[in-house]
Amino acid sequence: MPDFPTLAKLAEDLESGRTTSRKLVEACIARIADPAGEGQRAFIHVDKDAALAAADAMDGLRKVKAAPSRYAGIPISIKDLFDIKG
Repeated sequence: MPDFPTLAKLAEDLESGRTTSRKLVEACIARIADPAGEGQRAFIHVDKDAALAAADAMDGLRKVKAAPSRYAGIPISIKDLFDIKG
């Protein structure tokens, strides 16, 4: 099983410039698309363009020290358990 970084480690990497929100999002998109994994079955919708645009916007805010929190820009997924249409 791969060793995944904690939220604190990802936040440190963003703050130090060792990574960017865009790189994190690109890595998530790649994992979802990996045919050897479960991503294509588990995710019914991935809005790649919006995710990348949001990552770029957060990277811009982080550059000017205006990120709303140290965790801003770390990608998450939300499990769709509820019928919310209508």
